[in-house]
Amino acid sequence: MSPGYRQRIGGRTFWVFQQRQTGQIAFNRNWDDYVSGFGNATEFWAGLENIHNVTATSQRNLRVEALTFDGGFYAFEFLDFTVGDSSTNYRMNYSSFMRVNSTINCDFLSHHRGQQFSTFDRDNEAAPYSCSTNYGSGGFWWSSCLRINPNGVYSTTLKPGASYMASRCIGSYKALRAMQMMLQV
Repeated sequence: MSPGYRQRIGGRTFWVFQQRQTGQIAFNRNWDDYVSGFGNATEFWAGLENIHNVTATSQRNLRVEALTFDGGFYAFEFLDFTVGDSSTNYRMNYSSFMRVNSTINCDFLSHHRGQQFSTFDRDNEAAPYSCSTNYGSGGFWWSSCLRINPNGVYSTTLKPGASYMASRCIGSYKALRAMQMMLQV
């Protein structure tokens, strides 16, 4: 497995492909950076091609963990997560939200299901404008914009706003202190 790392949670092994903890690395990157990956040991995106390769052989469960500035911990899991290849613009899908493995009942990815990946320089979403450009310039599977923005602007305070690394499910777009996205392997 390429960039990222393995982590054990409750007897299961996950490959972390996105991690944000300090804001050292900006995620307002172009298409090529999101395809190949970028970052350092604490802040990174492992690359769409790598994510596709991990999900191409079998569907994987996706786990997203988020920490708030006031100490809240949130976990969300999704069954049978896949990312297509470059010919699909890395289209993302999953079969269902796994409430039993999540800390709150909020499927923020339902709005993004079936979408192609988009960045500020490669707009593949349905909106008549670039959601990436309007919401912090990070790449994601935008669909007439967002319910989560894991690659948005990193804030050092508890600011609300959809341009920040934030989720509608957590304090109505309250800026998050840390976030990880990982696949069960």
